[in-house]
Amino acid sequence: METKDVILSALYYEPNSKLIIMGTQSGNITFFDLDTFKQAQNMSFDCEEISDICGLGDTPFICVGNVGGEFSIISLPPMWYKYTRIF
Repeated sequence: METKDVILSALYYEPNSKLIIMGTQSGNITFFDLDTFKQAQNMSFDCEEISDICGLGDTPFICVGNVGGEFSIISLPPMWYKYTRIF
């Protein structure tokens, strides 16, 4: 895993999907697949710094919050619409 010229502001391990999920101060989220050790997806939000990433129990979703108080819900594998902002 490699990140260049970014400052991480949130980090989360998702055991069911075997992902490391990183949020940055510039509002980007990167998903790293631990089976392949490669970047699985990168998402860019037009928002402020990502402040928190948390799982939603045993569901294939995560909640992502920013310092402005906004939050989003993102789907993860094995959903067919994985890496999609659904709320």
